[in-house]
Amino acid sequence: MATQAIEILSVDAAKMHIEADDGIPNVDAKVTQAIKSAVAHMEKETGYPLIEREEEFDVYPRGKSLPAVLPCRFVINVVAVEYWQQSQQLRDEPSGTIPVDDLGRRKENPYRGDTLVWQPEDGWPDRLYSSPIRFRVTRSYELTRPKDEHLRQAIILLTRHFYDQPERFESDFAVNSLVNAWKWTA
Repeated sequence: MATQAIEILSVDAAKMHIEADDGIPNVDAKVTQAIKSAVAHMEKETGYPLIEREEEFDVYPRGKSLPAVLPCRFVINVVAVEYWQQSQQLRDEPSGTIPVDDLGRRKENPYRGDTLVWQPEDGWPDRLYSSPIRFRVTRSYELTRPKDEHLRQAIILLTRHFYDQPERFESDFAVNSLVNAWKWTA
């Protein structure tokens, strides 16, 4: 099931923290938009994909039996893999596809901030070492550990700000303090 911004911070919980008045017309819609803005801002600031989404990455294999390096973390699954022969230069139609079930294991690299995906059992297709392979992956980071509460607290503070003053944004010291510990530096 896809993670949504409302799963990170519910409308009712946000209304409690920001003291929203239920008598205001469309208050739930305004709070929902403030939550979405806060989560999007946190994703941008930290580099953590808090909402589950599909993304595409073009990579170049480093060798027939070496893993492909995806420039991302928190990959839930690989949705599709397509490749282009060198002469095609990423035209609309790929030269071929690699069945996802044929891929080897996947491993997050915590020190470099990338994901290693091992090749199919018989290696990557021939003559691809100067041609791109496009990986479409689903990524997300689940806020489930106790330390994640700092990130959730920053989202609450940002939600209050986006609800109160949606037309201008000035990050405050509390938000910056909570966010700086989460910024991903690769």
